Formats: sequence, structure tokens, C-alpha cells
Amino acid sequence: MAYAVKRLNRGSADRDRRFEKEIEAMGDIKHRNIVTLNGYYTAPHYNLLIYELVAYGGLDGVLHDHYPTSIWIGCLDTK
Repeated sequence: MAYAVKRLNRGSADRDRRFEKEIEAMGDIKHRNIVTLNGYYTAPHYNLLIYELVAYGGLDGVLHDHYPTSIWIGCLDTK
């Protein structure tokens, strides 16, 4: 399995609170269209969030023409 790692710099109480809130929120969400939070790591100067890697990038890539829209056709069905 491949992982995506999000690095969040530390340095203020506000940044640490955002890190904790993201862990809480993503840890509770279980949905097929949302990546899974697999773990986290804390260090004195930064925090890491470890997510499941999305195969074809993110929605922002499609919106900004980095990926072909045919990849997302199945995701657009709202039934």
C-alpha cells in the first residue's frame, strides 16, 4: 500500500489545535470517497498525518486540468 504524508509545521497552540482537530475529524470519517487517515507522528517542530494515497491525485487536479476528467466520471454520479 502507498501512503501520502501531510506535514504540518508546529510553533503555535493554534497549529497544534488544528492538527488535533484534523486527527479527530478524519479518524471518525469512514466513507468510500474520502481518504483514510492511517496514522500520525508528532515531533518537536512538525506533525505528520499519514493518509491512504489516492491513485489519480485529487479533485483539484481535475478542476485545474492536471488530470483527465474521464477518471472522475464515476465519482460524479450522485444517485
